[in-house]
Amino acid sequence: MNTLFYTSYIVLWALVVGLSLLMLLVFRQFGIVYLKSSDGVARSGIRIGTNVPDLTLTTKNGNDINLSKYTEPVVLLFTSPGCGPCKQLLAKLNDYLIEYPKMNIIVFSNDTNTDDVLPNLRCPIIPLPDRKLYEEVFKGEVTPFAFLLDENRKVVSKGVVSDMSSIENLYKASKKSTVSSLLKSEVSA
Repeated sequence: MNTLFYTSYIVLWALVVGLSLLMLLVFRQFGIVYLKSSDGVARSGIRIGTNVPDLTLTTKNGNDINLSKYTEPVVLLFTSPGCGPCKQLLAKLNDYLIEYPKMNIIVFSNDTNTDDVLPNLRCPIIPLPDRKLYEEVFKGEVTPFAFLLDENRKVVSKGVVSDMSSIENLYKASKKSTVSSLLKSEVSA
């Protein structure tokens, strides 16, 4: 009788521990699904209206650039070349930059071997050896994700950008007339 009691006691505790682990996995999956929703994306990244510090960034060619040098709005595009949407977006980016020559885009890549993965882009490429800058400074979680900064380095729009229309939507979603007028003036020209 005593052996049966202890055996059932151990089995029940093993079942409780197993179910607890299963619940943690379910909650994690809910978090991943939420992050992919529009509400989750809106909460991802630093808030709209936040000023980004004047960062000195080193391009893949070894040149230093400062965000303060941009007197026009700039898109900070965070990519992970291993992901499918990032590859598709980067493949079409040069055509987009030719179509909109006044548009400033800085591509951040979390792959340090950028020559093998990224095409020869007409914009600065900042290799990120780790995701520290993206996660700690910009509070980013997913890629491809972009922030549209105005001329004062203030975030005016943000979101997941899976294609060129998504980048255009960043401009259209911004409340600043000088930012959205940049896209309009290039479309009408």
